[in-house]
Amino acid sequence: NVPLASGDRTWHASAWEANARVAMAEGNLQSAQNCIVKAVAIVENYDIPIATWRVHATAAEVHRSTGNTMLAERFQELSQALVVKLANSLEEPLRQAFLSGACASKVAVRG
Repeated sequence: NVPLASGDRTWHASAWEANARVAMAEGNLQSAQNCIVKAVAIVENYDIPIATWRVHATAAEVHRSTGNTMLAERFQELSQALVVKLANSLEEPLRQAFLSGACASKVAVRG
């Protein structure tokens, strides 16, 4: 594990989340789990919603890939709720732009 140079927790969580996605793409589910656990630990201890919804979405993917559907559903719900909360904090047309973004659209609940 390489220590992260930045003190910003958003970047730390985002880096671990990205590492989890890379590990999944490489088929290394154990590494993906290790990385996402670190990302989740960061977002659970700090109020960083811009990273949290992505971490939770990736955690859902990791857990789905490893067969843990209960955790996958839980993280999917957390991600969806935060996407909606963030979207509702924006005015139009930013709200729609955020919700239609490739990443947010995967987890957003339309309605």
